[in-house]
Amino acid sequence: MLRRELRGNVGVMIISWIFFGIAMSITIPYFPLYVKALGGTDFHIALVGSASGLAALPLIIPGGYLTDIIGRKRMIIPLTWAVSVLFFAYALAPNWIALLIIRMIDSFLHFYRPALHAIIVDSLPPEVRARGIMITSIIPSIPWLIFPPIGGWLIDKYGAYGFRLAYVISGLTGIAAAALRTKFLMETLAEEKIKKKVSPFKAISEAYVDVFRVLKEAPREVMYIIIGSLLISGMSVSAYNSYAVVFVTEYSNVTREAWGWFKTIGTLASMGLSIIILPYLDRLPRKMLIIVSGLMFALSVYMLTYMKYWGAFTSVTLSSIAWSIYHSIWQTYMGDIVKRELRGRVNAIISVSMTVGLLWSTLASGYLYSMSPILAFQVSIIACIIETIYWALTLKEPRIRHL
Repeated sequence: MLRRELRGNVGVMIISWIFFGIAMSITIPYFPLYVKALGGTDFHIALVGSASGLAALPLIIPGGYLTDIIGRKRMIIPLTWAVSVLFFAYALAPNWIALLIIRMIDSFLHFYRPALHAIIVDSLPPEVRARGIMITSIIPSIPWLIFPPIGGWLIDKYGAYGFRLAYVISGLTGIAAAALRTKFLMETLAEEKIKKKVSPFKAISEAYVDVFRVLKEAPREVMYIIIGSLLISGMSVSAYNSYAVVFVTEYSNVTREAWGWFKTIGTLASMGLSIIILPYLDRLPRKMLIIVSGLMFALSVYMLTYMKYWGAFTSVTLSSIAWSIYHSIWQTYMGDIVKRELRGRVNAIISVSMTVGLLWSTLASGYLYSMSPILAFQVSIIACIIETIYWALTLKEPRIRHL
């Protein structure tokens, strides 16, 4: 059933994400350590994360608006090239302050994310949407089976130069992804809905004014998601995202290469489970899967905090599985409840709420971690449980799944 869909835009995006998967899997697991290698402290890790979120904010809403006005492809192509070239700047960063500036530019340029989400959802009919989105998560995860240990080995052996070499490799694979998208990606927004000429300043002002109309037209669940993202979701993940690798390498006797192997095995487990549940995914309730994945992530944070070496291994496996389900089902759920012509803008509004939520929570987690690493993870576990209860009380299964 999915073969026809995978030949088009979905296939192009999957292959390009494989290239980006190489770039991410060799660098992202160790980024907090790169901050410290370039002279930063534990709190500077949080500062870099929050500053990058702040830089992303101004153009997220216009990005979603432009996605629905000028088309998905015209957003994706130039910005893919820009973020790919930026990998080489990471390789040349002389200190953590330069790294912070580069990360802010990187985040600023990622306002095309609503277009990525929209072009995938547009290209999948509702009856195979959950499976299709899960496949876009499974296949691009293949590099995570291979490259995290390579990145860890480079860093263990060459220190800061290992980080730089990893980012050069990332730049080369990013350019390959950009070339692929440029050549083969097809527009999914109807031609009559696309504006050929748009004033950037007018588009930005119209985008913010348009937010109120979009929220009024969107289903009520969208507002619940915005509130949850602003107040709860960031605190549930920020400590883990910012400090998991720092914590295990400094307190649990885990080497960087071992952390890479943990990531590989976690990815393998996630892919295996995803393949097993794939035939049933569109039959399972979206809400149930969101709740299960949230509780699974809470357990993974607990394992990391209290179970030392093998707890870290188990934690990475559980969090990989939880993230794979959570990410795929949220995209599916949003595709189900939001009409095609509003998807880019709704996704952008939710992205803003998530970014603001992560911005304050990352700083809070950084402050807590600098006082007590255990306390930062304990707060994260509590936030995970509160978030799961919140989704259980506010979300409803969609009665109608939009095309």
